[in-house]
Amino acid sequence: CVLDFSEWIIKYNLSNVKNLLYTGDSDPELEYLNAKNKKLITYDFSTNKNDLHTLSLGDQKFDFVLFSQTLEHLYNPIIALKNLWSCMEHGGHIFTSVPVINIPHMTPIHFWGINKIGLTLLFDSAGFKILEVGEWDYRELMKDGKIVNEEMSASQCWILAKKI
Repeated sequence: CVLDFSEWIIKYNLSNVKNLLYTGDSDPELEYLNAKNKKLITYDFSTNKNDLHTLSLGDQKFDFVLFSQTLEHLYNPIIALKNLWSCMEHGGHIFTSVPVINIPHMTPIHFWGINKIGLTLLFDSAGFKILEVGEWDYRELMKDGKIVNEEMSASQCWILAKKI
């Protein structure tokens, strides 16, 4: 995931971000983004503050949104993606990664796994243009001395999309 992210940042010339919205200080992708302004939003379970389903940031607009390992915890990811879309500048980019298969965690708010086709459809349905999609299979990394990725057994997938 991070390898694809670093390559996509170069490919689409995204390393210098004006306004970055992100949901986690520990996301390894942050080291590839030189953001002039950063806004960290973390979900507060006791108050529902920064719930992506109801997120409203007023007139603030972001040219990059990074929110990894989150969609599996959202009961209606389309609503959340549309809210993120509305707080982005036109031409802005969004990146996330999600588990395809994973032991449910943070129950009762771990709703599902999402494969790369589902991830693509979610972002497309929310109005984004899909730029790149990747996936990773943890079960068999090497075969005949080469790194392989088994599409039928992916455990993580990720996406880079653009608001058009």
